[in-house]
Amino acid sequence: MSIAITEAITTIAEAERRFQLSRMEDEAFFLEWQTRCPNLSNPEQTGINEL
Repeated sequence: MSIAITEAITTIAEAERRFQLSRMEDEAFFLEWQTRCPNLSNPEQTGINEL
């Protein structure tokens, strides 16, 4: 039997403890935010528009 994540972990503090998460202050942590992303293809843009 499996249980849902929301039943097993009910708070942010619990997730931080169980997965040993910590706050990251380094601005270069997500390199994706510093580089130019490629343009979306037409099917990708259509999918985004539908969402």
